[in-house]
Amino acid sequence: MFVRLAPVRLEGVWLPSYAATTLPALSLPKYVTFGDPTFPRPEVKNSLGAVRAHLELAAFEMSVSYLNGYAPLPGLTLANLLIQPDNPALGQRPAVVLSRTAYRHQVVGFDFSTTIGTWVALRAEAAYRRPYDHQNRPYAPRPDIQYVLGADHTFGSVSVIAQYLGRYTFNWEKEHGTRSGPDTEILDVDYSDGAYNIASGLAQQELAKYNQMLFSQTARLQHLATTRIEWLLAHDTLSLSVLGFRNFTTEEWLVAPKIGYRLSDSMITYVGAEIFSGPAGTLFGMIDQSMSAGYAELRATL
Repeated sequence: MFVRLAPVRLEGVWLPSYAATTLPALSLPKYVTFGDPTFPRPEVKNSLGAVRAHLELAAFEMSVSYLNGYAPLPGLTLANLLIQPDNPALGQRPAVVLSRTAYRHQVVGFDFSTTIGTWVALRAEAAYRRPYDHQNRPYAPRPDIQYVLGADHTFGSVSVIAQYLGRYTFNWEKEHGTRSGPDTEILDVDYSDGAYNIASGLAQQELAKYNQMLFSQTARLQHLATTRIEWLLAHDTLSLSVLGFRNFTTEEWLVAPKIGYRLSDSMITYVGAEIFSGPAGTLFGMIDQSMSAGYAELRATL
């Protein structure tokens, strides 16, 4: 919903039920599986609400916003841990069961945009995210602030959008996991008393490392950049574009080339690819094999 009080526009959003983002297919260590997620019930107290005040003037636009609700990207928690020898004949197997667990947060945002003559458009955004009780919820990220400064310009039939992005994480500490990494073979033995607590502690250390990767908080301060170039040809019916992303701090990168062709006023076809790459211990390094792929798309508008 929105209310227009020129030059101010007030906007509001209310989502009564929770919907989590879908994780890509991940290669899990031996004995590790996903169990039932821990998501909020569809109740009013668990709903998401957001408001924004948008100022629209001839020279520039700006807005401030506030959001309170469950984040769409859940963290990971240990739902169950079973230690015993691997003996399928007896129905015995070690097990590490993970649960995608949602957390609630607040986000305060600010953005503005303006133009310098007819030459370039400038935009800036910033958002402060604060999860509730993050000290006692290892499945939630630490508070952070993210900021973007971007510019775009069109050179005839070629348009260029370039952005600098930064992220600063408060109270940051590096999560190293265990020395051996996700070595779940250690579960496949007979344990004495007290070994469960040891194995559970090792699992929690690994989960802390993976949650930090999942929330892109593997460094206190990160510097990133994106560039998108699009070239329109054949009377704007053919589009050649490429998106590039680089995290200079973690050395992750993404390249996404795409070709689009307008078949009619209401139908466009696309062929493209998304290629992820990153070193071990980063999010892109974890998904580059499963998510790098080509695609074909047919889009119709009615």
